Amino acid sequence: VSTCYIDPPNEGGGLEVFFNERPLILNIEPNIIYMFPAWMLHRPTPQKDNNIRICINWGYESILRPIHKITSDKW
Repeated sequence: VSTCYIDPPNEGGGLEVFFNERPLILNIEPNIIYMFPAWMLHRPTPQKDNNIRICINWGYESILRPIHKITSDKW
């Protein structure tokens, strides 16, 4: 799964992912693609302004499993 924010909010509106059952809040930057496994729980966090948040999400399916570059773990 991947997501990209075209025009993220000025305050709040991050991306919360749960890694090993611990929440991690990512401060979103514009025009950056954030990728994570589809099984990882995730959600957008509330934003503090009333501007429209534009986000593009898409998924990629492969028969191969990605391998973490540092730990060599297979997802």
